[in-house]
Amino acid sequence: MATPSLQSEKDYSRIEQATQERLAMRNTAIEKRVRQQQLSASGETKQKKQVRLWAYAGPLMVAGFKDFLDVAVIGMIPGVSAVLAFCCSLLVFFLFLMKDDLTVRPKAVFLFQAGGALVFSTGVEGFASLLNVLPVGLGVIMGIYFREKQYALSGMVPGKSKK
Repeated sequence: MATPSLQSEKDYSRIEQATQERLAMRNTAIEKRVRQQQLSASGETKQKKQVRLWAYAGPLMVAGFKDFLDVAVIGMIPGVSAVLAFCCSLLVFFLFLMKDDLTVRPKAVFLFQAGGALVFSTGVEGFASLLNVLPVGLGVIMGIYFREKQYALSGMVPGKSKK
């Protein structure tokens, strides 16, 4: 009869040992998860999204080409210039759609505001034929870039509260 009592003590000791091992593994996993969360939180503050001029190279080239054609080739022909301004603004908007690093804000907000600026400038330049000799396209793209750059530098990223 002594054997079953020793055996039952061994069984309980094994269960106790397995429980302690499981708790140790669980605590290690929790500590690892906490460390990863701390590293990712500190990495987010160190790795801020930036707005770079290089991201605007395509739209700037399209706008520059359109402004060059307005001055050098087309000149003051109102109808052709309006069609060219519309087509180039549409191309610039599609380039904005394809790029992801143009802004730190949500993409929909950026597209709505940049699209509004492009539509307004296209309308003004298309219907006021005297403005064709001015680099309006380049000015609008650079204005969008500087607005986004200032927004990124101010650190006001939506969805994150300042503490």
